[in-house]
Amino acid sequence: MPHLRSIQRILISSLACSVQLSIAIEQKDTVKSNARALRNRASDATQYGEIDVTGFPSCAIANCITSNQLSPSRLGCSGTPQLNKDCLCNKAPTPLSCVPSGPSDEENCWYEAEDWFAGACSGAVAEVKSSTIPQCMQDCVYAQIATMGCHNPTRNCFCILDRKPLLEATSSCLENCAKKMRSSFSPEAWRNDICKLGETDDYDQEEYDKYIKMVHDTRIAVPVVVVLFWLLFVTFSIICCRNGVVPQAVWTLIVATVLGLAIILPVEFAL
Repeated sequence: MPHLRSIQRILISSLACSVQLSIAIEQKDTVKSNARALRNRASDATQYGEIDVTGFPSCAIANCITSNQLSPSRLGCSGTPQLNKDCLCNKAPTPLSCVPSGPSDEENCWYEAEDWFAGACSGAVAEVKSSTIPQCMQDCVYAQIATMGCHNPTRNCFCILDRKPLLEATSSCLENCAKKMRSSFSPEAWRNDICKLGETDDYDQEEYDKYIKMVHDTRIAVPVVVVLFWLLFVTFSIICCRNGVVPQAVWTLIVATVLGLAIILPVEFAL
């Protein structure tokens, strides 16, 4: 009898485990079915607010449309009840930030999303303007952005790039510029304004050009003035030599030369 009761307990326990396993599998299948149904409904949808989402890349539907990440409130368009073209194409700083992957040679989802966005916005796609950065680093910055995977310097692609490598690359490009410019341009502030506010002010290139002209004029004027004074000292030394005061003439030349170099060299290296 004890053996029969043990066998009964084992059978009952096994049956309970089987029932629990069946329930868990059924719940998991239900969750998958619901998620699949949501994706299918999103895939079948042709409108999201006022935007035609026909052709929206299937790889990003769950992240952008099903998850409601393209809603005006998520995009930062206050007072807009439904997604419209003005919100998607103009007001939202980074409307494609919901796409699950960024630009790369191995993944096409990002490029499909960019193509869809360009079509939805009739080709009016915001780009990172060259006027927002100093001229001396423009070519370098755009080359770095392309190397990181952006076929075009669109704001969408620029802002989805990894922040740290982007700032490091931009800072290295800034090394091509004069010292004065390095202190007047902040790569981090530039990137933050573009990706959080949607735009940033143009770099004041005119002010920098004025500075460069001042440096150029100073580097010419200072040596000219120093040379003129040095010639006066040379003339004085010659007069001293003719009057027999040779030591004084030599010291005058030495002092004139040292003073001239002490004035010219700091000006050349400081500016």
